[in-house]
Amino acid sequence: MVFEGTYYTSPEEQALMLRRLRGEQVPVIAVPEENAAEFRRQLGELAAYVDSNYERAGTIDLPGNRRGDVFLDRRRGSAGVYEPLGWPCFAAAE
Repeated sequence: MVFEGTYYTSPEEQALMLRRLRGEQVPVIAVPEENAAEFRRQLGELAAYVDSNYERAGTIDLPGNRRGDVFLDRRRGSAGVYEPLGWPCFAAAE
């Protein structure tokens, strides 16, 4: 999942995103660097959920010559390591 800009910032839209995040297996979340402050300011409930359940793993290149912070779900087990980045390969949740 990637959070782009300030879309879906109403309380109802945030509630919908939180329901979806809680109901799906989302092992990786990316937040483009240029959106990080807006993400925290305008999507506070969602940012709190990410902070509680995900751990920052580093940064990656994104389309458009941009960089983004990557967060990995700390509740998921891994089936190994993706060596080029040293990140976990996620096993299916049980």
